[in-house]
Amino acid sequence: MSTPTANWQRITVLLLVLALLVCCFFDAMFRNGLFAFRDAAHFYYPLLKFVQDQWAAGRVPLWNPYENLGQPLAANAPSSVFYPGKLIFLLPVSYAWAYKLYILGHVLLAAATAYRLARHAGTSVAAAGCCALSYAFCGNVLMQYCNVVFLVGAAWLPLALLFADRMLEKGRDGMRLRFSSALCFGIVLAMMTLGGDVQMAYNAGLLAAIYALLLWWQQRGYVRSTNAENPPGCHAHACVGMPGTAKNMPTQAWAWHPIRELRIDKILAARPTVLAVAAAAAFVLSAIQVIPSMEFARRSNRAATAEVDWLGHIENGTHGEHAYHFSVGPWRLAEYVWPNVAGRQYPVHRRWLEVVPAEGRIWTPTLYMGVIPLLLALSAMRFRLRPNEKSDEPAQPPPAASRDTWLTWSVVLAVLASFGYYGLGWILLEIHCAGGGDPHTFTLCGAPLGGLYWLMNHVLPGYLYFRYPAKLLVVAAVGLSVLAARGWDRAFTGQATRLRKATAGLAAVSLLAALAAVGVRPWWHEWMAGVRDNVLFGPLDAAGAWWDLFLAFVQTAAVCGLFWWLLPTTEKRPRTDNRKAWAAVATLVLVAVDLGMANRWLITCAPQTLWQTPSRMATAIREHEADKHEQIVRVYRHPLWTREAWAKSGYRRRLAETVAWDRNTLWPKYNLQVPLATTEVSGTMMLEDYRHFLFFGSDVPGLPGNDASDNEPRPAATVSHYAILPGDKTLPCGIRLNTDVPDATVWFNTSCLPRVWLIRDGRAIVQPETRQHWTIAHDEPDRVVIDVMLRRPATVVLSDQYYPGWQLTVNTDNDPPQSLPIRRVNRVMRGVDLPAGHHRLTYVYRPTSFYAGAAISAVGWLALIGTILVRRRFSPLPRGERGRG
Repeated sequence: MSTPTANWQRITVLLLVLALLVCCFFDAMFRNGLFAFRDAAHFYYPLLKFVQDQWAAGRVPLWNPYENLGQPLAANAPSSVFYPGKLIFLLPVSYAWAYKLYILGHVLLAAATAYRLARHAGTSVAAAGCCALSYAFCGNVLMQYCNVVFLVGAAWLPLALLFADRMLEKGRDGMRLRFSSALCFGIVLAMMTLGGDVQMAYNAGLLAAIYALLLWWQQRGYVRSTNAENPPGCHAHACVGMPGTAKNMPTQAWAWHPIRELRIDKILAARPTVLAVAAAAAFVLSAIQVIPSMEFARRSNRAATAEVDWLGHIENGTHGEHAYHFSVGPWRLAEYVWPNVAGRQYPVHRRWLEVVPAEGRIWTPTLYMGVIPLLLALSAMRFRLRPNEKSDEPAQPPPAASRDTWLTWSVVLAVLASFGYYGLGWILLEIHCAGGGDPHTFTLCGAPLGGLYWLMNHVLPGYLYFRYPAKLLVVAAVGLSVLAARGWDRAFTGQATRLRKATAGLAAVSLLAALAAVGVRPWWHEWMAGVRDNVLFGPLDAAGAWWDLFLAFVQTAAVCGLFWWLLPTTEKRPRTDNRKAWAAVATLVLVAVDLGMANRWLITCAPQTLWQTPSRMATAIREHEADKHEQIVRVYRHPLWTREAWAKSGYRRRLAETVAWDRNTLWPKYNLQVPLATTEVSGTMMLEDYRHFLFFGSDVPGLPGNDASDNEPRPAATVSHYAILPGDKTLPCGIRLNTDVPDATVWFNTSCLPRVWLIRDGRAIVQPETRQHWTIAHDEPDRVVIDVMLRRPATVVLSDQYYPGWQLTVNTDNDPPQSLPIRRVNRVMRGVDLPAGHHRLTYVYRPTSFYAGAAISAVGWLALIGTILVRRRFSPLPRGERGRG
């Protein structure tokens, strides 16, 4: 039953969550700002808009014709086409506001699920509130607003752990509730998968499997310790559950009869069984996403370049190398203790930690989760079950102890795995370099060798298809946050002596570090001279970096001092209930203020009008195409280049400047808003056949560009009508268009391969006069209709991506329509051999993988809804107790 104190603490928690949300997202909520950093700006905003436009046009968004000659859309997980949370885009608000609500809603969902997980763990309202604040607003979760699908995964993760605990912790619930929890766990995994974060669903399933093994191991150890306390002859646990055995019969403790009957309910209640039920439920409910994605992944560059090397060698430019990008250097763990101690990455370059030679790409600019939750979590960690701990179940360790051990090891393993590239091989490499060796001559092993992430890539099926070890710190964040809630209740019930000492010690160390920072200030600029200029944010602001360092120490010292004062002093002089409640609320406020001061800067916005301003180069291209009739205009955009002026000077509004420039130069996926088709988009995955085509060119004699002598990639010479290049590059056989975009030019390609062309006698026929013999009568993403007039037999080629699921129907003169097989031409294009005559070619996209997945998921969701309705109709439980599993 709720008490008045718990009720107003709930209100306090809700208000603090909302206050932090407003503090962090103020510009987006009240200043008409839109998220400007990384993928939030140029990837997810236009991609989700394109998906929504396809739904609004009455089409299922299965195919994207505007990237790489076309590629699957729904099968590409970040599109999250079938995620139920996307219903928010149906609200009667502008798309920009729906996009912001989508992100804000998942931050709130992360806070709500973390709160619920902590309450499930038996913590108080205030402790659960600390868990919600530290999880949803820590750097590792809050920063995922830049990568929306990973924010979705983070928002659902606490709920996945909750149901994993319910279905695996034996002895607490009946078999019916255990299976209900397994089904709920599968639903949560399906939501993660449909939301685009397949890796987090994989991680959640892996955590559940680890928990099952840990419970089994702990139960064995607990039984052994129990047997030691109850030697043979003691009847405390004798032959539990054995029919026909007297309770007081002297026998060996927990010794099952060798001919005990194998009962089906024992098999059904076994942990491997409920794990299998959860995995099956997750697959069935998300099959509409999983099956097409598996088909796409098998044909992608990830499958082709995800090579296994047990010595850890990685080849540049392959997915095997990209998989280790955004690894977390071990020295960055200091960011858990001191906020922004490494310096802020933006809007002005202050990240002085880049002075470390081994520092790599940064996924999350800060790991800070609040020093108070961190201290509480460390105080609650347990690595093994203590033998003297008792449980109500004869052969079960205490549920809370098992859960704490699981969370502790989850945190440790997640942090170790996040190191990624920095394995034992990297340590050997550093030793080699410290001895004066050349890093390029170190061939003994690769840097990732011996690391946990390296081991996961080699042992776990399919894990090498994922990327970026730093994403695993979200798992560490949820574990630390729940452990913080556990430590909270111990601290505020008087068991805070050691915690008070640790808090005071950290405050003292932080003050000494602040004094040391003051002492080294005269030499600071000289030490920072080796920090490289950032390509976006310019040279290092050394003075600003020093202030970030100094304030990090001061903030931690101040927060630790206040926390020390709020903690109970001794168990001999316990505080009154009112004073403890006041101290708990004051600590919650302190946690919120600490997180707001530390992480508010992560959310950066630019004026929303920038996304509504037409692209200058897109406007120039459309004007040049005004007298033409091409439905799809293809553009090659030179990849990964920025303005040189940005690296030479810093500017606080640099992100707004980059948004405007990226939109003007059609940095993917801004082309989807125009729309114009871009012919080289790496994105998350690219079809391996198309990647081969880009690097090795055409295999059909007579195509333009095969004998190109310039250094430009082949798309600019073969399949692109226009090319957007850096200002110092030119396009042979191109006509430059007039635009005023700095450091960029746009060229009309006079030798572009047409959308439809012919092959006759083994050679390509692409002369302009041949275009009079074909027209595109209908052009939609999933349906293309072409009218062709042939005087002689030929192969008619459509310069669109060849991919399973495309079907072709041909009407020749007055003959009935017939289905013909699509011939793969030039490795990546579609062709069909036709006789002379007038033909209507109808290409439609009907992927078997989608329909199979949709059928499986439809049956699964209907069965789930039916089960819920039947259960609610016929459940013998009172209404207030239904669904507790």
